[in-house]
Amino acid sequence: MASNISPLLERLKLQYPCSFSSQTLNRILTEDELSVLSKANILKQGQPKNEVLCQSCEDGHFAEVKYDNDDKPFIVCDREGITKTYLEPDELKTWQFDISRFLELVAKEFGVKNDIKTLSANDLWNIGALQKDGRHFLVFYSRTDNLNSYKDFFDAFKSAVRAFIIFTNTRTSLVSLEKAEVIIIPIADLVELKKNSLAWNTEYFQEQILVSF
Repeated sequence: MASNISPLLERLKLQYPCSFSSQTLNRILTEDELSVLSKANILKQGQPKNEVLCQSCEDGHFAEVKYDNDDKPFIVCDREGITKTYLEPDELKTWQFDISRFLELVAKEFGVKNDIKTLSANDLWNIGALQKDGRHFLVFYSRTDNLNSYKDFFDAFKSAVRAFIIFTNTRTSLVSLEKAEVIIIPIADLVELKKNSLAWNTEYFQEQILVSF
């Protein structure tokens, strides 16, 4: 059921802050999909690269980006003579995935009372609380999808509410808690990139809660 946003979400667990080159995004997103995420302020332009992989030799080294008098970017390779190579601006462009903004939209679309806070070194977030059919749930998000490493954390989490919903980026191994009920839902199963907007599958979300608790 994973959607066309899956390749992007899969990459969030690799590093934080979640930064991407234009080349990477062009491989995994269409122009329309990138535009949707940019207009939603989920993807924001970051600082241009100050070094790039040299394409003038086979040494696999990085070269510092310089600018000429007309502010055009270039690099110089001195490994095999001196070679000056001009760059396209798009080669230097970077994008940042704003997790907090993304989680704000998740909370809004699925009726979670927004109280977003980082719980563990930008790897685990508490999104807020959800009330559904007379039951109360705490909602979390795991960026790294490594839930087994947080098993003790969730069992010891101080709250009278012991029913947890944990969002992950994509499908991950299940975790069993001793002192709480838990359901794990991949966000990739809940959102899809359309030509002009993000489409949220709230019906599927509600079904998952009904069959899991």
